[in-house]
Amino acid sequence: MKTLRTPALMLSLLAAHPAHAELRIMFCSDKAVMGSFDLFTIKPDGTDLRQLTATPAISEWAPALSPDGTRLAFVHRSTASPYTGTLQLMPVAGGTAPAVPGATTVLCVQWQDTSTLVYMKRINTSGSIGTWQLRRIKTDGTGDALIYSTTFDCFVTGCDSFHLDRSTGRVYISDLVNGSQPATMLSGLLSASATDTTFTRCTDVDQGATQAQLVDHYDPVVSPDGTKLAHCADHGSGRHRLYVRPLGNDCTMQIRLSDTFCGDPDWSWDSSWIAFTRATASSFGSSPYIGNIHTVGATGGALVNLTGTLTTVSGRCAHPLVYSTACEAVDISSVTKSAAGTTLSWPAVPGGRYQVQYTTNLSQWLEDLPNSLLTAGTGVTSLNFTDSAPDSPRKFYRVRGVCP
Repeated sequence: MKTLRTPALMLSLLAAHPAHAELRIMFCSDKAVMGSFDLFTIKPDGTDLRQLTATPAISEWAPALSPDGTRLAFVHRSTASPYTGTLQLMPVAGGTAPAVPGATTVLCVQWQDTSTLVYMKRINTSGSIGTWQLRRIKTDGTGDALIYSTTFDCFVTGCDSFHLDRSTGRVYISDLVNGSQPATMLSGLLSASATDTTFTRCTDVDQGATQAQLVDHYDPVVSPDGTKLAHCADHGSGRHRLYVRPLGNDCTMQIRLSDTFCGDPDWSWDSSWIAFTRATASSFGSSPYIGNIHTVGATGGALVNLTGTLTTVSGRCAHPLVYSTACEAVDISSVTKSAAGTTLSWPAVPGGRYQVQYTTNLSQWLEDLPNSLLTAGTGVTSLNFTDSAPDSPRKFYRVRGVCP
């Protein structure tokens, strides 16, 4: 085996944008200015708190990450209008946040692709229980259209997050039946413009052997491996807890992960743990849950409070978003050639996802090499990829980080 002496032009292509990837959790907090939420980000171990926005009297709410990991979409709302706002876009590291033209009375948002947003639009005027439409709009404000022919009735707590699974084109949402409890989780394909799945309301053991049926089910989110559904549910008297169940609408394997007051769960990259808001009291739908950001294993275990000791944000947090900063080109540390082919090696971070790309004409980058999307497992600090047919025709390579 020998190390290739890569031409200067190839080196410039490989290492044009070095990146230092890391896993982080973004969230909202109004601790600094009560009632006005700003965006913060933190490492999963609770260190390195950073503030991304500072807008007194204006809130940045319910952030969602673009598929390429470079931009955020979020709701921009005033304290005078706490339930809805406009849509804004911002680089994931912070900066100027222009509005999306024509997107108004918005409660929350998800990305369908890098140029298309799906958002909840409020169509009644006031109060904590609202009627909502699911709509699609381009990031430049064009093409605004109703997606589902039905509307959804839900309290603010239960409808201020929904999930769009881009890998299946399926949306998951919570709906009040005829405008009153219980709130039930629904799902349907965006392309079909209608709900085709109503999730079963499960039971849970509260004290002793007493089986209690859960009331409201809300804030559903599918695990990245496509096998599990995390959600919050009301056990009664406002005791909203975090649960995980198989995605196939099965209550028998459901696990309760927290004791009380759950909001807005989000999965880790490897589907092994969940970040969520754990409040100290129930709002009963009159306002979104706020509290501290906790993490917990997907199969149970001790809760970890990430924000409880941080005076800047403690007790006033919501909407955690687990994301990776590995979104740009990564330095390739070595390129070697053997009988097996050409092998690339590069530094990685645990949880980081990486895409090997190549070009034969120095103008168009392709991603169709077999098994060229790699994920660094726990404790993994470097990755390798071998192209078994590197010279048919001659190829130039680069590696890009992929944000979830």
